[in-house]
Amino acid sequence: MNPESADGAVLAACAEHGVTRISAGIQSLHDESRKAIGRRGSSRLVTERLGLLASRFPGRFSCDLISGLPLQTEAALLADINTVLNYGPVHISLYDLEAHGTVQSPFSVDDQAALWLAGRDLLYASGFNQYEVSNFSRGAVHRSRHNLRYWEMRNWLGLGPTASGTVIDDGTATGVRETDGRLERLDRDTLRSETLLMGFRTVDGPDRALWERRFGGPLEAALPRTLEKWRNYLTADKTKIALTPGGLLFLNRFLEDCFGELG
Repeated sequence: MNPESADGAVLAACAEHGVTRISAGIQSLHDESRKAIGRRGSSRLVTERLGLLASRFPGRFSCDLISGLPLQTEAALLADINTVLNYGPVHISLYDLEAHGTVQSPFSVDDQAALWLAGRDLLYASGFNQYEVSNFSRGAVHRSRHNLRYWEMRNWLGLGPTASGTVIDDGTATGVRETDGRLERLDRDTLRSETLLMGFRTVDGPDRALWERRFGGPLEAALPRTLEKWRNYLTADKTKIALTPGGLLFLNRFLEDCFGELG
């Protein structure tokens, strides 16, 4: 939820009716940057609501932040992260503005990458582990089980306005996706590409056993040239093939090679 919506009454109702975890879309605590991207509420209100979250859901909430915002400096981003960490979240999503796609970033590609890396390094130093391109948690137990369903390309149910649900038949390697009452058929090629696209976002990579069961062969047999080309940026063993933290910085280029080899 957006912090401005997280007042005491709403959080009390959530706590009393079975909500176990809340993700707060903080984005920034820098008022000028918030105004530049059209965010409602002031940094003072956001920090007030962070206090309510910490009291109602101690050890059970996550915060979203964005790097590369207009008028944002490295010092401002690091200050945002430190302030948020003072409230005790167990999970942080640090999104790069260009990837998020809401507002044009004022930074060059290199400067924006350096800004995000500074935020990442602070999260590392604060005891958070990166388990997905933009997501960090205090240990595996606090990873987002909800989002892992997407990244692992397993079945999920979507409820509510604009929600998307997907059901996959492993036997035929096809699926059906429903969004707002519209059905989309996922053929074998689409499902294979989506499985790579989502799986390689994580530090564990695509589920090798699931891939073999779904597509009838080992993952490395589908991408021999790409995996050889990128071997210095990969971790490979009997259980997983995944990009290293350094390799995740080149995810898009890696995926281009994957899709080019799949044809």
